[in-house]
Amino acid sequence: MVNQIKAFFGTCPETLDEFILASQITQAEAMKFFVEIFRQNKGYDAEKGQKQGILWWNIRDGWPILSDAVVDYYFRKKLAFHYIQSVQRDVQAICCEEAAGQHAVVVVNDTLKPARGHLEINRAGETARLLDTAFDVETNGKATLGSLPHPARNEMWRLKWTTESIGLHTSHYLAFTPTVNFEEIQGVVEGSRPSAGLNTRYRPAPPAVWRVSLPFARGPLHVVGMVTQNRRLSFPGVSELKASGGRQIETGKGAVQSERMSSEEREAS
Repeated sequence: MVNQIKAFFGTCPETLDEFILASQITQAEAMKFFVEIFRQNKGYDAEKGQKQGILWWNIRDGWPILSDAVVDYYFRKKLAFHYIQSVQRDVQAICCEEAAGQHAVVVVNDTLKPARGHLEINRAGETARLLDTAFDVETNGKATLGSLPHPARNEMWRLKWTTESIGLHTSHYLAFTPTVNFEEIQGVVEGSRPSAGLNTRYRPAPPAVWRVSLPFARGPLHVVGMVTQNRRLSFPGVSELKASGGRQIETGKGAVQSERMSSEEREAS
């Protein structure tokens, strides 16, 4: 991950919070690019070896770890989740990679009816429009609406499009020549990132530890488990238990008694 950050930004941040954000921006832009490159090539001939399509792997982390998953172990969505979501609309506007100094602008229609709408593109933080045009894309088709010149300095472009049946959608495109200035893109991302549950900060969330008494015919079985942020307990050989607050845990066969352990008890166990 350090090498990928250096390749993208030219250097690696020294603080933990900045490293987390830099790593997630790097991951998000890469995964967004993977989707866009296949979608903008819609209509290629597979028989000629021109392939399209992506099968996502490792959506969520199975344990706390540094990985390429887009949702962490605690079910918090990483920045890449939102970037990928923004480029997987049924009707999608895309800025293509630079070719001969120009970035083609295409709209892809993956629906089974024509898509008519309007597209606007502007620089992040500015209102002046780089492109302002209507579009009409055939069923399951693609249309090129024009092109934008590659900028003299790195820029982030905001795409906003509406259609008659789907409504308003937004995305962005980072038009850059390596490397990217971390401070500049940090300000743009910090000002526009989704706030609910987005995991781009180090927020340790130690799970609560509970001692649980499970009723069995030969007497209660005392076990220790953890309630994580999704508020669920699971033990080997025992069906999943859901914490319901208070001093009980609900199961399919009724409630079992439980108590939250103190930090001293946790250390002793």
